[in-house]
Amino acid sequence: MAGCKFSPLFRGVLGRLRLMFLIGICWCFLPWVSTFAVNNVSYRGLTPGISTAEDTLRLLGKPVSRVFADDRLIYKYRFIQVNIPKKTGKVQFILIYDPDFTDINGFRLGSRSAEIKKKITAAGGVGNTIVDEKNGIGYIFTPEGLVDQIVYGVVR
Repeated sequence: MAGCKFSPLFRGVLGRLRLMFLIGICWCFLPWVSTFAVNNVSYRGLTPGISTAEDTLRLLGKPVSRVFADDRLIYKYRFIQVNIPKKTGKVQFILIYDPDFTDINGFRLGSRSAEIKKKITAAGGVGNTIVDEKNGIGYIFTPEGLVDQIVYGVVR
């Protein structure tokens, strides 16, 4: 149906499903995260594969909430979420939904998937995602093809 808009509740459910999917993908690559620093991308000094839970608190301050899910610690801030597996104690990935953030490729929330596909040469991804394999960045898109979330720490 042309011009169909999803309800806020449905969009929220879709967002949570995308997040669960992405966490599942990143979780599959956990053994490599403990071995390699993930492409040296960082958010406010926090670097996946290198930074620890203590670094997270020191660099970003007190989180809005702290959640223990399965065997990982999740620090939730206003515009980001930091995931730290207990096994490694190091940041596995940072989920960014900060409207003022521009990543190292020059993209931000609302960037179009076509722009990203054109610029990123080493791209992977499935469904509504594109992965910049060179820099370890994942982009998650809305059904309209706009960046909804940026993930720092996608394993190479």
